[in-house]
Amino acid sequence: MYKITTKDGKVYWASKVETAMGFVSMENWDCERRIPSGEVQEIRSAGLDDKKNSAAFLLIVFIVVFLVAYSFFEEVWPST
Repeated sequence: MYKITTKDGKVYWASKVETAMGFVSMENWDCERRIPSGEVQEIRSAGLDDKKNSAAFLLIVFIVVFLVAYSFFEEVWPST
């Protein structure tokens, strides 16, 4: 996954990026776009961000499941 930022502030997300003949070609799930390479400010790989986001999501799900299970078992077997 790539994050392409243009000079005017537009942000594009693409699964594949190619540069050729003064243009940047971006492929996404629904279309392919070509913009002049002079308009591109930054092309950044977003792979690491996706991994961090999925790890944070799993951590939150684990904490919620733990709290729900704890409250359930506290009702079933109350501490003395």
